[in-house]
Amino acid sequence: MADIAELTKQIATLAASPPANLTEEGRYGLYTAIVYETVAVRLGIDLKLFDIAVPAGRPLTVTELSEKADPHAQLVGAKNADGYESLHQGRSDAYAAKPLAGIYCADPPLREAVIHLSRAHFNTVTGISRTGQVDWFDFYPVEEKLKVASPSDILLVDVGGGVGHDVVAFQRKFPYLQGKLVFQDLPIVVEAAKDVPAGIESIGHEFFQQPVSVKRAKIYCMRTVLHDWPDKQARTIIKNTKDVMSEDSILFINENILLAQGISLYQAKLDIAMMACFSSLDRTEKQFKELLESEGFKSVGTHKPQVQIPRAGALLEFCLAE
Repeated sequence: MADIAELTKQIATLAASPPANLTEEGRYGLYTAIVYETVAVRLGIDLKLFDIAVPAGRPLTVTELSEKADPHAQLVGAKNADGYESLHQGRSDAYAAKPLAGIYCADPPLREAVIHLSRAHFNTVTGISRTGQVDWFDFYPVEEKLKVASPSDILLVDVGGGVGHDVVAFQRKFPYLQGKLVFQDLPIVVEAAKDVPAGIESIGHEFFQQPVSVKRAKIYCMRTVLHDWPDKQARTIIKNTKDVMSEDSILFINENILLAQGISLYQAKLDIAMMACFSSLDRTEKQFKELLESEGFKSVGTHKPQVQIPRAGALLEFCLAE
């Protein structure tokens, strides 16, 4: 085992003079190596997952865990359990306690230490920049599929689009595409948008409704929107967007897409952050499709960048079901 003092010295040296050519893969590798585990363990303690799994002596399905812990099954979530190093995933929906999981059950002092130490501020990760990562329009066939009949038609509506950074980047890459570009967010957010280029419109409103002014757009895009909301609220957002769509409209869901099993610790942490902060979740592709299809949408396809790294995201394409 490496000397702790030497490892500390190496980390301090790296922090003081980070490599100029650090790749995104390398960056996330470093993050995963130092990721903070206490929050995940604290959630497992609060949900009594260790108290349930240890005495069971066998793998328990997510349904069994959720029934005994009494939160919604999605809050236990198979993918969330990947974040607990003391639980072992067998088949895709079952988990068993590892030998040391008992230290997080009732009575052992380490359990109380975790509760005490985890009172620090929780990093919601929602503010982590996606600078340097590819945008959906870098790997989607934009010129082939995104066309409108006239300049007065709406080409793209960015739902929950912040201060318009994605729309601005889209216009910069495809300045010759005709059609209006729109971004929406809360009025206080939209008001902070500065130097918005000509040809881009901002609309301040809550996305739990859609104004008639954006009816029949070609594209409605939601980038990292739905993972902030449980299914109930997500359905409202989806339904109200559906109400302004035409038969030729497309809905894009640009999100982190989790694997059904075997996700990275980094991705599990992001999912746990959504649960802890918003009672929500990062969804699997199956969960997204089931959610959208239950509201009258049909999956057209899933698009991914050529190089996949954590948080690179994917683009799920939907149209109205017939």
